[in-house]
Amino acid sequence: MATALLALTVSANAQSSYFGIEGGAAFADIKADETAQYLANASGRTTSYTYDKATGVARIYYGTNVAKNVDVEIGYFATGDLKASYSNSLGTANEKYNAKGLDLSVVYRPETTGLFFKAGAHQSKIDGNARVTIGSYSAAAGGSESGAGLLFGVGYDAKLSNDLYWHTGLTHMNKVAGEINVNVVTLGISKKF
Repeated sequence: MATALLALTVSANAQSSYFGIEGGAAFADIKADETAQYLANASGRTTSYTYDKATGVARIYYGTNVAKNVDVEIGYFATGDLKASYSNSLGTANEKYNAKGLDLSVVYRPETTGLFFKAGAHQSKIDGNARVTIGSYSAAAGGSESGAGLLFGVGYDAKLSNDLYWHTGLTHMNKVAGEINVNVVTLGISKKF
């Protein structure tokens, strides 16, 4: 994926390239309700739980124009932790997950508006760990999953100066690390060069 973009950018006109950074919130369902039900079934006790529905996300990206109104963009993203906690009369359990990865997309920008639309793919990884405490006994485990998925997005660009733009966007990433769907809302700034 990155090799294909590199080949395109080497042959592209440098005047039509841009670099940017954005931040915002990533919303995902880590299926805490299913985990709580599993713990309740395994222990024979009612299990209560709390969980995060969103976490912070940051992304850096580089794009270049490859045809009229069409850019190719590559980015690297990383999220904060999504956490969940479970408890019943036997003890407690906690888990947390974060994601990172590369994305590659085609961005279409209609001439008469600041709107843009993008579609592409991502290669991502989720790292997670969990800790279970029962009485004085405590155990921890961790692991990671990797996988690929598709992404689709829409956003709006506005010019700040000749080569500086701000933008806002909404992106749906399906099957992050081959596991969960994530919706990302961002605000960012980019510079053309």
